[in-house]
Amino acid sequence: MNVELLHNTPLRTCKICGITADNKELLSLFINHKQSKFSKKNLCKKCNSKKLRTQETNEKNRIRTKKLRLENKIQGLIYVKEYYGYPFKCMLCGYTSDLFAPFDLHHRNNKEKEGTPSQLMKQSFNRFKVEVQKCDLLCSNCHRIKHYKENKNEY
Repeated sequence: MNVELLHNTPLRTCKICGITADNKELLSLFINHKQSKFSKKNLCKKCNSKKLRTQETNEKNRIRTKKLRLENKIQGLIYVKEYYGYPFKCMLCGYTSDLFAPFDLHHRNNKEKEGTPSQLMKQSFNRFKVEVQKCDLLCSNCHRIKHYKENKNEY
């Protein structure tokens, strides 16, 4: 094997910025922890810290978004309780329940529909409120029957 070829090969190269360490003194620019037994992680210290900061920022944004969606969901449920009354009651059959789970919001006119209330709840509480006012509260059985009768010619 050619000794000169081995001597000119860089010891490490950053896979993000491309900086190379041609001698042992420049290896201090690279992080030391191992990715596995056989190879070191090929990132310089500068790129590694940027990558870690980006991951932390992404995680903080994900947590903040999740928290906002949960707050919107709670606020939406409180609004539905106030608008339709509590305990919830189906407008067709009269079924009542303390839980919202067995109920669906049915749009009176599909042409006025801007989106489903569950989608809008994730985006904006004000848009959610407007959409809820276009809907009737039905138990899931009545909702399915109503859609079946509306779409009877399609079946």
